[in-house]
Amino acid sequence: MLHQIIVRLFLGALLLCTYSPASSGQSQGARSVFAMDMLDANPNRPSSSNAAEILPPGLLQWEYGWSREWDGLGGLGSALGGEFRYGLTNRVELRWGGGTFVAQSDGVIKNNGFGDQYFASQVVLRRQSPSIPAFAVSYAIKVPSASEPKGLGSGRIDHTFVFLASKDIHEFTIDFNTVTQVVGRDAAPGFDKNAIFILTLSHAIKGPLGIIAEISGNTRLNQQTPAFATNLWALTYRVRRRFVIDCAFDVGITHGAPQKRVLFGFTYAIVNLRHGT
Repeated sequence: MLHQIIVRLFLGALLLCTYSPASSGQSQGARSVFAMDMLDANPNRPSSSNAAEILPPGLLQWEYGWSREWDGLGGLGSALGGEFRYGLTNRVELRWGGGTFVAQSDGVIKNNGFGDQYFASQVVLRRQSPSIPAFAVSYAIKVPSASEPKGLGSGRIDHTFVFLASKDIHEFTIDFNTVTQVVGRDAAPGFDKNAIFILTLSHAIKGPLGIIAEISGNTRLNQQTPAFATNLWALTYRVRRRFVIDCAFDVGITHGAPQKRVLFGFTYAIVNLRHGT
């Protein structure tokens, strides 16, 4: 059943990203591979996907938030974390992120501490045109800085490879990510691998208010982590050009998925280091 959902997700993303009527163009509420202003906040959060676009050269941006997750088996997790993004060139963006504080509870034992960190880069392969989506690739490596004895991390290095596509159609923005995870095994040598497919639809409702809808599917990682699918709904609000706040609700839709997750956070365009603003 789940593999059928994933296949349909992939085919639907291809159809949406390639559909481009002559009248379609970039809407004011949609994201683009080019920022309209050097200090416009350009958030990827709170969705699980990333846009194929990148920040303008020199722009340093901070995305940060809080999340709480219920696994449906009595476990509860909370985290404070986010990432710094920097536009290195017209086609390359660098990122550093992770959890600054994470807490885990199984109903009996509670632990908290510093979370894992990651370093990532994204390269734009092709910018968006009226008929072709924007395409990009990304790579991230996880640094196992969270405590393994406390159960806050695996203590292993993970690798993530992503292919990204984004397209503006009328007043909607579509982001599609295909992700390959290479995850270090707990208490054993070697790696486990799986794939993730994420389809995200963003739309400006009115003025600074926007809505995000997302569906994602994960293939099986190992015996402990089966295949599952989830969906997410979010609202964003642009307080100022350089400051956006968000809230989201993520819920599992198949067996084995995390039961639910809530998120709150913000995105802030700090400074453009090349223009001194």
